[in-house]
Amino acid sequence: MLKMWISKFKITAKLLYSFYQIPIPQIIKCGDHFHEKYENFKDVDNFHQKCDNKNNILVICKSNNEIFGGFTPLAFLSNDSYGNDNDSFVFSITSLNKYPKYENNKNISIWRYKNYGPCFSYDLCFKENSMNKVSFSQKNYNIPKNFINKNKAKANKDCFILDALEIYEIIENN
Repeated sequence: MLKMWISKFKITAKLLYSFYQIPIPQIIKCGDHFHEKYENFKDVDNFHQKCDNKNNILVICKSNNEIFGGFTPLAFLSNDSYGNDNDSFVFSITSLNKYPKYENNKNISIWRYKNYGPCFSYDLCFKENSMNKVSFSQKNYNIPKNFINKNKAKANKDCFILDALEIYEIIENN
């Protein structure tokens, strides 16, 4: 399902960044699939070193039994700017749903801030200086209130705590 949401062409995935406490089941085949076990989840600089200036970014998050994420054809940067396009989306693997941006709202597909991990507008956004805390809103993407089942995910008052994170660069092979 995820491959169909990203491209009609054959794709190759290159793993750029990962950490885990409990690994994500392999959702996307990747030739150089590996995990790095990070003790320090506040490694936003490492994310930017590995992922900035790369296009077609797939972010897969796991919090307990909930698996979700986002895709953007745009590059993340460290220049405190916004990126806009019509192809970015947020998804839930658990419920097999894709959530595009609101039809009448074409603003802010992604945030590109040096102190944050990947942010899909305000809607799926890593907390400042953290790569294991994600918050949600419903401003630019058509995400339902029950996007993540709070009873099946690790949550605190304002965010979800991740067990694992994988970030891929997607390459189309025509």
